[in-house]
Amino acid sequence: MKTSLAKNTRAGNQTSVKNDSTFVKCALGGADIDLRSADAWIGNLMFALSGLVWALYMALLSRWRLDPVRAAVVVAVLSAAFLPVYPLLAGPDLAAVAAAEILIQGGYQGLVHALCAIALFSYAVRRLGVAPVALMTPIVPVAGLIMAAMWLGERLSGWQSLGAALVCGAMVLAASQALRPGRGNT
Repeated sequence: MKTSLAKNTRAGNQTSVKNDSTFVKCALGGADIDLRSADAWIGNLMFALSGLVWALYMALLSRWRLDPVRAAVVVAVLSAAFLPVYPLLAGPDLAAVAAAEILIQGGYQGLVHALCAIALFSYAVRRLGVAPVALMTPIVPVAGLIMAAMWLGERLSGWQSLGAALVCGAMVLAASQALRPGRGNT
């Protein structure tokens, strides 16, 4: 296979480039990782780093044993401290956005997400522990795929559907193992 890829590459065959990038994507654990643009790696890296930040948040939340509502308020207040900096980083495109849209997003991100979702997430970590909650967080991208298909009319690729099915299957397997006698959150 390696020889045929080398021959195709020398011949200028674009199929080999596609095959090589598919192999790299699968090796990285995500067949739909965007490798098409020169700056795509920055977005992929930021997404991976955000996962690490959430993992750190879960571990610290469990270690500090904060009240879930207090944790949500702390997140909301610290996030609000960033508000004066955001327009500087957003650039001139922010001026083109209607004030109503900014208020809607502020309300959603500030109230629904920062208070409700973070409080519920913090409560889950406190009640269940870090490991079980960490095993359930992969439902977030699966739910995102489903909502994108249902509400935005986006068409899911075969790789995305397969990935979602594998994630759901892994979560069911992990949960069923935890429910067996003599196993679970210790």
